Amino acid sequence: MAKVLIQQGVQRYEQGQESAPSAAASLETTEGFRSALEAQQPRRLRGAPRRIRLQRPS
Repeated sequence: MAKVLIQQGVQRYEQGQESAPSAAASLETTEGFRSALEAQQPRRLRGAPRRIRLQRPS
């Protein structure tokens, strides 16, 4: 699911950059960034989630 969200975000970013004159340069950067993210191994969280205590203003 995270991979799909990343791909959608990259596509939106590319669509926004199409109007920019350096679209070819940003496309190469985006492809490199995408391939680097896909090459990473998924990491698992360790332990149970911890409860965050917020201090209320007094």
